Amino acid sequence: MHLAAIFPGAYMRYLYSFILLMAASAHAQGPGNIKQLLKNHDYTGTILAGRAYLQSNPNSAEVYRFMSKSFYQQKEYDSAAYFMEKSFAFDSVFSPRATTWYIAGILGGLRQLAEMHIQAGDTARGISELYTVLHIKPRNVTADSARALLAILGHDPDSVFQEPQQWEVVHGKHIDYYFEDTIGPHVFLSAFISRYEAAFDTLNAFFQAALSQKIRYYVYLDKSRAHKYIGDDESGNANAELYRIRTGFLGYYPAGHEIAHILVFYAWGSKPRYTDRFVNEGLAVAFDFDGDKDKMARATQELAGSKFHSVRKIWEQEDWLEKKIFYPVAGAFIQYLYQHGAILDFKQLVKWQTLEGAMNIYGKPDLKKLMNDFDKEVGLMKENPR
Repeated sequence: MHLAAIFPGAYMRYLYSFILLMAASAHAQGPGNIKQLLKNHDYTGTILAGRAYLQSNPNSAEVYRFMSKSFYQQKEYDSAAYFMEKSFAFDSVFSPRATTWYIAGILGGLRQLAEMHIQAGDTARGISELYTVLHIKPRNVTADSARALLAILGHDPDSVFQEPQQWEVVHGKHIDYYFEDTIGPHVFLSAFISRYEAAFDTLNAFFQAALSQKIRYYVYLDKSRAHKYIGDDESGNANAELYRIRTGFLGYYPAGHEIAHILVFYAWGSKPRYTDRFVNEGLAVAFDFDGDKDKMARATQELAGSKFHSVRKIWEQEDWLEKKIFYPVAGAFIQYLYQHGAILDFKQLVKWQTLEGAMNIYGKPDLKKLMNDFDKEVGLMKENPR
């Protein structure tokens, strides 16, 4: 009697493992080799080698995509959609790598995922994903393809930019997230939320703000609507008294910036006595969690060739200074005070956010030295507090 008849389950598992082993031996398991199998239209080989590779590298987004495309070519649409979604779980548009070209590649995958779901019979889900493409990038080659497919399916591509009928709410540990109801795949949301919850935990370990309620975080996808509430569709704003944050969906935005505004307002159990733009925005940049890693280098870069010769002058002219210089310099200097001044003085500055307050807190001689040292490091000339 054949072994499969006696131990069918065990036999099939052995056979399956043997096939994976043979595939791994026949095809060196690196992503480059697997990609070449796909280019050679060896879809079965791509799938087998991909499975073998994922046994020891389960977070490889690109291998999940290779397998998805192979299943799609074999018209196994459910499996194709499954593996494309897996790739997004490890490689989303909310990644710090999300540059313009990188987002374009992810959007291409999302456009493919939409077609996979439609082919598999889940038309509603596919349509939602096509609209998500248009939310993220209204006009490019992928967006035009999504528009064309929506039109074929009898849907108006421009209806995506109408006011949402409702918000999709996701409850996090510290923040309640409000997404427009056409946001699309939940794999995107998990990566987004993880970043912001981690930012909250990291920043509040220092600020120790005891909030009376959770933060409400609104994400606007449409440019016109984002501009209406935010003023800039790739930035955001925070209202600490309302525990509310608003940002645009487009591009990559430091997770800690707007959270810092709220935590600073309630830091160490009391509200600031005075605020000014230089310190307030400087704190948000300095504690932005995953923005520019070297803030001194960024400030130096933006100040090169500028007319300014001291951080004091920049502080004094905060109300009209262009963002390109203001934010990097304010963030770098506030970080410099945090790193080189006394921590108790820094905490007082958070509560008395003015130049005059800084002089009283640090003392004119010490603030003078801190400013001069900072000016030297970022390429400015010295000018001391009067």
